[in-house]
Amino acid sequence: MGDFEELEDEFQVNITVFSLRPDGRAETVRASTSEYGDSIFLNVWKDHLMLVRDVNAFSRAYSCPGCSRIFSRSDNLERHSSACRGEEAAVSQRKYVGGYVRYQPSIFERLEEVGISTGEDATYRWFCCFDTESILQPLELSSHESRSEKTCEHILVSVALSSNIPGFEEAVCFIEPEPTEVIRKMLQHLECMQEEASLLMREQLSETISLLDEMVQEAEQDGADEGRKKMRKIYRKLKTDLDLYVDQLSCVSFNGSAYDLPLISRQLLPELQMDTDPHAFVIKKGNTYMCIATSKYRFIDALLFLSGGTTYDGFLKTYTAERKDGGGGGDGPERKGYFPYEKLTSYDVLEEQAFPSYNDFYSKLKNCNTLESERLRFERLLTEGLTQEEALEKMGLTCIPLSGQEEYQETVGCKRMQKE
Repeated sequence: MGDFEELEDEFQVNITVFSLRPDGRAETVRASTSEYGDSIFLNVWKDHLMLVRDVNAFSRAYSCPGCSRIFSRSDNLERHSSACRGEEAAVSQRKYVGGYVRYQPSIFERLEEVGISTGEDATYRWFCCFDTESILQPLELSSHESRSEKTCEHILVSVALSSNIPGFEEAVCFIEPEPTEVIRKMLQHLECMQEEASLLMREQLSETISLLDEMVQEAEQDGADEGRKKMRKIYRKLKTDLDLYVDQLSCVSFNGSAYDLPLISRQLLPELQMDTDPHAFVIKKGNTYMCIATSKYRFIDALLFLSGGTTYDGFLKTYTAERKDGGGGGDGPERKGYFPYEKLTSYDVLEEQAFPSYNDFYSKLKNCNTLESERLRFERLLTEGLTQEEALEKMGLTCIPLSGQEEYQETVGCKRMQKE
């Protein structure tokens, strides 16, 4: 290979040598370092050299002998070879635009570093769950043809709240024709929940809070040297973060990042006055809201902490206790209820006294009556070759699902019992 340098100098041409592999990739045997105006390309096979007339048609890929990078064109490889510094240099120059993950110690790990131990009392036990419903307000269809067309608009009509906070365990629901009024009533109730949860947490962490307050006061009275100033800054930051931990109530939804939070964001964000809150932030991914946080609340989606494909019905069957009312086919895990979403086209529908009819539960989105969906899935599993026991196990059920009409009659019966 050393003779190629003399040939390049003699004929004033760059000489690059490839070796064509069985998989169609051209491995670079010799990359020319000369900078002459013309270039020739050779292919080595055993002890023979062959001229490559069309280098771009010669191979599907070209590899660099220095760093093993693959290129689809020979000219890209030639440009790279002039600056390549080998595998180690190539690795050291790789850039990670998003940065790298840094472990962020929790507030209690940071308290441990200054000598404050909280033990098991640090667990935040209180949270609130919320769910929204909307009116499917029909829209006028346009006359021009389109691949997709918006047929209705979701208008917020109600918010339901429930929590494990003492005094607020009973679920409440706010229904108003104006979405802004719904949000205001929701936040008024949330504020009462947040205040109670904060008081309970301050009582739970009273020793930790008192000890940290004493350390802050002592630091404020110390001297003005650099070491004292640094400790004052650390204690103040710990105090701020601990107060935020104690005061911030988690408001949890299911699939709220994709539906509930986008639905209420237009009214919720202004009411939260986030522009004046130093701890307020929003994490948004596309059209979904991953988190909305302020000094008092943190709106999050439980679905983000579950495995992919988890449905609300499946979540209830897995994590809730057995029910004893026999609804939906006998005793078994709690299940998601049925709601005639497409019937709710105006606020006036809520004033109706009669229970919705069987056909009101039909869903154009699912192309079936939602009361029949579980029975249809069961029958589909049977046609796929599963036994009844296997199908019930896959669906998380203990008995065969009711038919649509049976489910409807059972639902009507449960409603009558609740009224009595």
